[in-house]
Amino acid sequence: MRNWLRAEGYRNGHVAIDGCDWLYSQYYVKSGLAARFREPYLNHVERMANFSAGLADRLGIDAPLTLLLHYNAINLAFLPDVIEHLRSLGWQWVDASRAFADPLYQKEPGRLPAGESILWALDGGRERHQGEQDKAEEEILRRLL
Repeated sequence: MRNWLRAEGYRNGHVAIDGCDWLYSQYYVKSGLAARFREPYLNHVERMANFSAGLADRLGIDAPLTLLLHYNAINLAFLPDVIEHLRSLGWQWVDASRAFADPLYQKEPGRLPAGESILWALDGGRERHQGEQDKAEEEILRRLL
């Protein structure tokens, strides 16, 4: 697949911060209680960002960390809040072209399955935040319904 991507002029758009925004969005839509999800969702994104930053530090990686967010209802509702929340915690936003120019995003780790955080893949999948696993987040989400 990587050979085909290169031949066609593509490359992976790796992410460093991965979470369960898709799962939060499913519960958000199902509940009809939008305001109730704001704080837990911001807390989830913050936990995942902090976990990824800690993992980058342990791996000796100093790079802009890309954040995976899907096009879904919860991000439609709270994306400005996510941006402001992370900014208020000291995170800085950079242009995607600057982030993806970093050598971190040129790496092609051999870890399978692919599709997880590049940091997780480079760590060999050893360390995993419970928030990356949907079952761990479902307890929080069930309480919101």
